[in-house]
Amino acid sequence: PQNSFLPPPHAPSAMEMNAVNDEFAKLQRAVGPTEASSLEVLEWESAYQFGNGLRSPPWRQKDGDLAYLVAKARDTDRFTIMANKAGYWRIKGSNGKAMDYEKIGETHDTLVGLLRAVSTHFSSTIDSQDLSAPAADQDTISSSGAASNVNVVSNNNNSGS
Repeated sequence: PQNSFLPPPHAPSAMEMNAVNDEFAKLQRAVGPTEASSLEVLEWESAYQFGNGLRSPPWRQKDGDLAYLVAKARDTDRFTIMANKAGYWRIKGSNGKAMDYEKIGETHDTLVGLLRAVSTHFSSTIDSQDLSAPAADQDTISSSGAASNVNVVSNNNNSGS
C-alpha cells in the first residue's frame, strides 16, 4: 500500500512535475563548456525521485514543493532553485548539513524566466540555443560532461502479481 501522505502518480502535483521535467530536459541542451552555452551546470539537487515522481521530501510536498535544482551560469555562482506548484524561485540551499528553504527574490512562472532574471549571460544567449534537439539520456549534464544517475524511491510494495 502507498503512504497516504504521498499523492498517487496521477495527482495534480505529478502533472506539474511533468512540466518541470520537460523544461529541465530542454534546458539541458543549453548546458556546455563554451561561452556560447547559456549554462555551465543544471542538475537536480538530489538524485532521489519518489514513486509519485516528485523530487522533494514528503514533508515538503505538502507545501507544494516539487523539486530542487542547482544551476550555474557563466556569470553566476552555483545557486539552488525551488520548483513549487506556485512557481520557481531561488532558495538558500544546502549549507553542507541541511537544506535551507528560505526564499531569495521573486517567484517566476518558468525556469527560463528565473534564469533570465538571475543571469545576464543566460538572458543574452538562451534565444540562440537549439533547445529542440533530442536531449541526452542523462539526468544531469555539466560542462565537465559528467552525469549523475537517478535513484527512484518507490513507496509501493507491489511484490509480485
